[in-house]
This record gives sequence, C-alpha cells and structure tokens, in this order.
Amino acid sequence: MARKIDTFACFEPHDRDDWGTWLANNHLECNVVWLVYYKKKSGHRNVLYDEAVEEALCFGWIDSLPRALDRERSLLLFTPRKDKSVWSEANKNRVERLLTEGSMAEAGIRKVENAKRNGSWDALNRSDRLELP
Repeated sequence: MARKIDTFACFEPHDRDDWGTWLANNHLECNVVWLVYYKKKSGHRNVLYDEAVEEALCFGWIDSLPRALDRERSLLLFTPRKDKSVWSEANKNRVERLLTEGSMAEAGIRKVENAKRNGSWDALNRSDRLELP
C-alpha cells in the first residue's frame, strides 16, 4: 500500500520482513519514504521502531522525522544515510550485531566502511560517553 503525504511516498508494511523486502527492492532508486507503523497502544502491530531502524541500517538508511498520522498510526521518515552523517552509539551497536548475524546488505556495509574511513563513525564517541571536551 503506497500513498503520498506531502510529496513523499508512504509504505505500510505488514511486518519486519515486508519492510526489509521493500528496502531491498527500493534502496537504490528511492531516496525517501514515510514508514507507517502502529502505535503500541493501538493493539495492532506491523513493525516496531527498533525493527524498522535495524532493517534500514542494513541498507544504509536512517530514520529522522516522526509524525502522527492518526489515532492508531505514526509516520517515520527514512532516507539513505548521508556520507558524513554521525553514528550514535545505539546505531553502532545495532550495526555490530547485524554484521555478526550476517544481516547487513552490501549497501549498509559500504556506509559503515565509509563512516569508519571519514571519521563520522567515531564522531560522537565522547558525547556518547558523556565526556566533557
């Protein structure tokens, strides 16, 4: 099910695998999508936030702008990660686990390798450890 909100396409996956399949098929051609997901209190489930982010990281994408859609559903904007985009400790931990599991796609691996080369992988290390400059 694809719809338009503003000028971006929406995708409402049935589950995590459906979101991963969409990313596998579209991560190279598409540069933005609103992911539609159910709020916890709705009693419905399609994909959880952590699942959505993990699948996106596998393909070198990242979440950004959240928005309410209706009483039961929210939107989360996903885009390909920019080359100099900094990596949070949470996302680095997710990536390390996904790499160990063999879940990362080539596009995601390239983003990680590039980030390690250009310094964006470690740019937040001090702030993640709450160290003062």
